Formats: sequence, structure tokens, C-alpha cells
Amino acid sequence: MNIIFDLTSTFYQLRVLMEITKIQFTKIFRLNHANYRKFEKLFIQNLRKAHSLFNYVGRRSPGILYRMT
Repeated sequence: MNIIFDLTSTFYQLRVLMEITKIQFTKIFRLNHANYRKFEKLFIQNLRKAHSLFNYVGRRSPGILYRMT
């Protein structure tokens, strides 16, 4: 799954994206509650890392599109 983020994305927009992705994952895998929580935790951690990376790169070259696979 390729998602292109604009580096100017706010954390709020990333949260919205996460909600959409969670819905997709729930549909595809029908995760049980424990696995779902585990997935959610990992996803949020990765989003935080991604968000700080975007901010770091964004300060140097704002507006670049960053591809995450």
C-alpha cells in the first residue's frame, strides 16, 4: 500500500488517515480485540515516528511529497 503524504500534513490529518486505515484493517482481517489493540498501538507509534520525520524533513524542504510504503 503506497500512501503519499504532503510534508505539511498536520498530526490531525495523520490521525484521520489512521482511522481510515484502521477501518480497512478491521474489514480485511476481522481482528479480535487483543490483536486490534496491539495493531493500534504499533500504528500510533509508527505515525509518531513518521510525523517527527516529516517535520524534520519539512523544515528543510517544505511541500515535498514523501512516499511511505
